[in-house]
Amino acid sequence: MSGFSKIFKALALSSQLAGPAIAQDMSGGDSAWAGPYAGIAIGRASNDWSWTEGAGLGSASADVKGRTVDLFAGYNTLRDNMLLGLEFSIGNSGADSSLTGIPGPGPLDVAISRQMALKGRVGADLGRYLPYAFVGAARSKLESNATIVDAQRNGWHSGLSFGLGVDVQVTQKGFARLELSRANLGKQNYTFCGPPCSAQQGIRTTTLSVGFGFNF
Repeated sequence: MSGFSKIFKALALSSQLAGPAIAQDMSGGDSAWAGPYAGIAIGRASNDWSWTEGAGLGSASADVKGRTVDLFAGYNTLRDNMLLGLEFSIGNSGADSSLTGIPGPGPLDVAISRQMALKGRVGADLGRYLPYAFVGAARSKLESNATIVDAQRNGWHSGLSFGLGVDVQVTQKGFARLELSRANLGKQNYTFCGPPCSAQQGIRTTTLSVGFGFNF
C-alpha cells in the first residue's frame, strides 16, 4: 500500500506542476503575439476599375492608384505556436483619377475614398516573426462624377478579401508589419443621365502596405 501511496502522491504532485504549464500553453503562454493589438498601416493601392455601359455603347477600364491609411485592431490566440486571430480595419484612400472617353457620360472623375475590412488570420509564432495568411470581407466607397452632365454618384462596393503578411517584433510590445492584400469588390449599377449614361462599375483592389502596431 505504501508503494501505491507514493505513486499517487507523485502523480498528484506532477499534475499540480503541469496544470499551470498546460493552461499557459493553451492561452499563448509568454508569447508576445497572444492577446489584443492595434496599429496603423500606410500603403499603395492599385484599383482595377471597370465600366460596362448598359445601352451597349461599350466598356472601359482603368488602373486607379493612390495611397491608403488604415487603423487596425484585433485579437490573437495561440495553439501550439499556431495563431488564430480576428482583425478589423478602417481607413481612407487617396486613389482617384480623371478618365476620358468613357462610353455614355464622357469624362468621368472616379475616387475610392473610404474602406474597411474584417478578416480572419492564421499564422505561425516563430518568435520575433509572425507570418500569416488571411481571408475576410472588405468594403470600399466609390465616388464617381460625370463632369459634362454634372452628376455625381456614390456607392459602397463589398466583396471577398485575402492576402499574406508578416509581423516582426521590434520592441517588447511593438511590431512592424508588411502586408499584401487583394479584394474583389464586385459591380454595381450607376445611372448618371438616363439609359445612355447607365453602367456597371466594378473594383478589384491590390494593396501593398507597411504598418506599426502594439500588443497589449
